[in-house]
This record gives sequence, C-alpha cells and structure tokens, in this order.
Amino acid sequence: MKFFTCVLMVALCAALLAGCAVESPTSTEQPSASPASVDKASLTPAVSPEAVPSPTLKPSTAPPPTPVPPSSREKAIETVMDNMSLQDKVASLFWVKPSQLGGTVTKMLKKTRTAYANTPVSGVVFFAENVSSTQQVQTLIEGFKELGGNGFAVGVDEEGGRVSRLSKLSGVPSLPPMAQMGAAGDMKALYADMYKLGGAVRELGFNVNFAPVCDVLTDPRNTAIGDRSFSDDPQVVADCVTAAVKGLKAASIVSCLKHFPGHGGTEGDSHTGAVSLYANLEHLTTVEWLPFTAGIEAGAPMVMVGHISLPDVAAEETPASLSPSIVNGFLRRSLGYNGLVITDSMQMEAITDNYGSAEAAILALSAGCDIILMPADLTAAVDGVYKAVSDGRLPIERIDEAVRRRLNVFYVENEPDAE
Repeated sequence: MKFFTCVLMVALCAALLAGCAVESPTSTEQPSASPASVDKASLTPAVSPEAVPSPTLKPSTAPPPTPVPPSSREKAIETVMDNMSLQDKVASLFWVKPSQLGGTVTKMLKKTRTAYANTPVSGVVFFAENVSSTQQVQTLIEGFKELGGNGFAVGVDEEGGRVSRLSKLSGVPSLPPMAQMGAAGDMKALYADMYKLGGAVRELGFNVNFAPVCDVLTDPRNTAIGDRSFSDDPQVVADCVTAAVKGLKAASIVSCLKHFPGHGGTEGDSHTGAVSLYANLEHLTTVEWLPFTAGIEAGAPMVMVGHISLPDVAAEETPASLSPSIVNGFLRRSLGYNGLVITDSMQMEAITDNYGSAEAAILALSAGCDIILMPADLTAAVDGVYKAVSDGRLPIERIDEAVRRRLNVFYVENEPDAE
C-alpha cells in the first residue's frame, strides 16, 4: 500500500502547506491494490487548504546520520577495481571452456598463458571432456587458479543423475536424478547429499557448482529438463532447492539457480533453437518463480538466466538472457535479487542462430547480466563489449557494477595475489 500512502501524504501535506508542492517518493514495490479499489473520497482533505495557515518551518536540530564506513573487504574490492584497466574489466566478465584459452581439453599449454594475458577472463567451466583423472583435474585447476589469481572461478555442472561431468572420478558421489530425490521428500537427506557432493567438488579445486535446477516440470513433454527437475509441484521444488543451496553453501561451494525464468514448462530445448514459455504473470509468480525465490532466500549467490522468452508478459520474443524486462525487471525488481547473474551458454543455438557473439554479449550486459558464459567467439565478444563502452552504448557504470558483483562473490579477503 506504499503507493497509496504516498498519495494520501501528498493530499494532507497540500492542506497543511497551503498549496506548497510536495513530490511523493518513488517506490519500486508494486501496490497491493489497484487504484479503482481505493475510496477516492478518503483522499480528499476535510479542511480547505486556504483555511490552514502556513506553518513556520524550523531547521532540524537532529544530528545527521552517521555514515557506515566500508568494510575492509569492500575497500579491498575497490582497490582491485581501481587497478584494473577497462580491457581487464571487460574481459573479466567472461567465463569460458578451458579449450577457449588454448591448449588441449585436459592440459594447459604455454599458449594458454599468452591467451589469458591477452584476454584475462575470470572463470573456466569444466565438462566431461576435461576430466580424465583426479590428479589431472586438480593440476589443471591449480594452473588456472594460479593464472587468474584471487577471485578466479572454476565451475562444473554436477547436478546428479544424467548431468554429471565428474562421474568417472571415484571420489565424487553418484547422486540419483533430482526427480527421484524430490519424490523421496527427505530434505535432510538431500542436504546431506549436497553437502557431501560439495565437499568432493571442493576437494578437486572447484568453487562453483551449476546447481540446483529450479525448473518446475509443468510440461511432461519437456525432455531438456525432464528428470533434472525435482518435481512438477512448485513447493516441492522450492523445498528441495532450499536444501540443496544450504548443503552446497555449507561445503563452501557457490551454487547457481537455473534456468530463470523457468525451463520446465517449455516444449523446446534452447540448445537447438529459440524457446518460449507461454505463461501469465500469476503462473510465473506462483509456479515458475517460487523455487527461485526460495533459493534466493536460502542464500544462493548466483542465478543463471536461460535463453527463454516470455511473450505473454514481456511482449517480445527476445531470449531472457538478452531482455532488460526479464533480467532487470522480473528477476531484479520483482524478485528483489541483487546478486550475480550469469547467462546460460552463449554457444546454444537459441543465441547463435539469431545473434553474433559481440551483439549477444552487449545485449546481455545491457539487460542486467553480469557474466557472459562461453561465447561462440570470445575475441569478437570481448572486443565488441569494449567498443560498446568506448562508444558510449554501454555505460562504464554497468561494467563496474558487474565486476563488483563478481568480486563480491569470489574475492577472498587476505589472499596476497588479488586479481
């Protein structure tokens, strides 16, 4: 009711100040009732403004509020940013596959260091092809972390079930499909499984697991998600997501909620083409977004935005990852999320069939995403974003905001090799 409280305050202040103009404060919250439901007579002052003398305004004697000093961590992050060039800031907004930095899929070669020096990305993502043994994985991760320094991210998709990149390694627990875990309904067991999985992933050197899946399987024809979803019941999915996020967090692993705005109610697969979710705002709020809200409240530091359009509410066919109305509008303002936002892989055909690497990266950052995941052409994407900033199309403030969000998640205070 903040909106209508503001309206009432304007009317009352107009009466007291005898025609002095008062501007009502803005609010990002949505009113809980429509204007038609308010008794307009209740907003009419009982006394004519002309009958009320103007009060004598006296300056306040209250001391000004004491500003909150920045923490040592905040100061350290700002110092890191002050020492970054624009080129470094732009490059740090990209995460790639190891092979995109040269070398083989399982080894780092000398040319990898040269590639990184030219394009200092801030993260790599491992797939099954990058995994041959425990020692090999640990050595490769150590090399990338040494190369990238403090704040470097190394991620993997280890959901359980059919999405397991580390299944050939004996030390990583083999989890059943999420649908099976959701059907069991044992949140303590799910928490324990995710804690154990997180510990094993952390032991290998990873600090990010792209899990849990927050998608509600509302369309049984959906094979892209299928048993990767905990359930077709949004509350069950929300409970499972909460347990999973807390389990991974306890193991010091960054979790990632995916795939906003919801991939469980689509027929298509964004790997192979454009995908749309046809749903009204009520359905989105009470079904698709309930698990994301639960995960955010549980402390998930990262959300992955998929390449899924919302034509019924966004009035466009633009993929969510490139849509300001979906990222800045629904995710950030409606759900109140201010954490790190990463795109789904930009090598998916939902993007590559319709956008070049540079344009897709620029649009994603403009929409409110902070990390661009695996562009099809890394050099073109980085150069395109840099040019967009230099030309004024993309504000430097947007770049700084994204860099700061990333560091807030991954910067480790008191490590000497910051960035």
